Amino acid sequence: MEVTASNIDKLATIEARTGGRKDRGIIAPLYDAAKMKLGGRPVSLEAAERLMGVVKSGDNVILTCGMAGMPVVPFGETDGPLGVASLARGVRFGLSGLPILVTNGI
Repeated sequence: MEVTASNIDKLATIEARTGGRKDRGIIAPLYDAAKMKLGGRPVSLEAAERLMGVVKSGDNVILTCGMAGMPVVPFGETDGPLGVASLARGVRFGLSGLPILVTNGI
């Protein structure tokens, strides 16, 4: 399970920012710091285990997304809505929770 979670984390931390941006190269150090705080465990595995420990059948689970990188991305993000939809499916069918999606409408 830990190998699978590590691979999921690798996919989730791929930086697809365009060159020349000041915030380029920040995702890997932030992920590494989070992983270190968890004793070297994959962040996705820790998150999944914590969710499984607290979400009971029928519980409401609020999932959020939405950010805009104006003016570079004038129509909002493209991965957040798809990611939160995947999480909602996992909450509903994996944990029997009731996902509530909240977005800023972008």
